[in-house]
Amino acid sequence: MHNDTRPLYDAFVARIGQLNSVKDASKKFSVAPSVQQTLETKLQESSDFLGRINIFGVKELKGEKLGLGVNPIAGRTDVSEGPRQPRDVSTLDDMEYECKFTEFDTGIGYAKLDAWAKFPDFQARLRDAILRQQALDRIMVG
Repeated sequence: MHNDTRPLYDAFVARIGQLNSVKDASKKFSVAPSVQQTLETKLQESSDFLGRINIFGVKELKGEKLGLGVNPIAGRTDVSEGPRQPRDVSTLDDMEYECKFTEFDTGIGYAKLDAWAKFPDFQARLRDAILRQQALDRIMVG
């Protein structure tokens, strides 16, 4: 890592620690709930597909689906046969979920960090690259 990249990277790690109220973000820690929600929102915004589906954080390993399902709404009615009729399209069918532990360990090489160090949005660029790939990985795993 180039000498001019080190302070930028250290500031990035320090900011992660500050946001999560930990002294050393280079060690294992639990992400603060408010930070997790912000990351979740950014992650959903980074993918058109993830932005179109409901994602709820849960604490239970297993459980029933959360929220209300919706069946397709579009339809066609021959009004010469009778008037259009609205219908309830909501579903409450059983659907279980089971959370599986998935690692999102991330390593970005020194050469790439050095290349990005010239940009004034170094921290946002680094965060967004990680979030974009995490979104793609979620789609693949899900």
